[in-house]
Amino acid sequence: MERFLSLALLFSLVLCGSTYGAESSLSEKEASLLTESQFADAVKKGNCIVMYYTSDERSAGGAWGMTPVQQGDQWMRAMIAFRDRLGAAIRFYRVNWKGFSQESIVRIKSDLATTAAYPASPTFAVYTKYDAKPARVRAAGRPDMYAWFIHDVMDDFMPISKRDKGEFLFTGWLVTDVQSEHINVVNERKEEIVFGGKPENVQIVSFVSLSRDGFGCTYEKIYTRDGRLLGSIEDYGPYGTFGYFDYDRTGKFQYRVTYPAREGK
Repeated sequence: MERFLSLALLFSLVLCGSTYGAESSLSEKEASLLTESQFADAVKKGNCIVMYYTSDERSAGGAWGMTPVQQGDQWMRAMIAFRDRLGAAIRFYRVNWKGFSQESIVRIKSDLATTAAYPASPTFAVYTKYDAKPARVRAAGRPDMYAWFIHDVMDDFMPISKRDKGEFLFTGWLVTDVQSEHINVVNERKEEIVFGGKPENVQIVSFVSLSRDGFGCTYEKIYTRDGRLLGSIEDYGPYGTFGYFDYDRTGKFQYRVTYPAREGK
C-alpha cells in the first residue's frame, strides 16, 4: 500500500515538472477518450467513472503545483490502480468537452448537476446502473484529501464487509501520504494503547496540512516501537474523520472506522 502511494506521489512530481498543456495525458488503455457522438451512449451502460474536462484556457491555471487536468490525471490513475486491486469491472472514460455543441454541454451540465456556464474542470461522474444518472459527482479536490476522495468516488464499487471493528476491505484501504510538501509534523508522543485486543506500546506522530477553505486536515499515524505503521486517523474537517487500522497485522489497513462529527464542525 505504501509503495502504491509512493508511486502515485512520484508520478505527480513528474507531472508537476512537465510542460504539456491542458490536455489529459491518460492513454486510451487507461481511460478511453470519448467523442461528442460517443459519450452519451457510453455512459448509459453504467458501471463507469468519467472524467469531464476541457483542454481550453479554463484549465490552464493551477494550484498545489499542477494544473487541474494534471491533478485529474493523477487521481484517475489512482482510481484505476485501486480498481485493479479490487478486481472490479469498472470502465474509465475521459470526455474533453472543448468544441462540443451547446446541446452536449447542456447534457454534461445536467449530469454534473451544475448551473454554471461551464462545469468545474475536471469533474468526475460515477455511473452505476444502466441508463442511470450519475450516482456521485466530485470535482477534483485537495491533495491532502487524496484518500478520502478516492474512497468516496469509488464507494459503490468496493465490496465492504461490516465487522465489529468497522468496515472491512479485503484489499486494504488507502491512507494519506504525509510526506507531501503540503503536510507538516506538529507533535510526537509515546503511549500504551489497546490494539487488536492487547496492550501495545506505540509512537503517535501528528500531522496537519496547510489550511485551505477554512480548515487544514489532520492525521495521526500510529507506529509500533520498531517503526511498523498500525493505524492512521485522518480528520478531513467538515468531510468527516476516519481511522484506518491494521488490526490483523497483515500489512494492509483492513478496517475503516468512522468517527462521529465533533460539535462545532
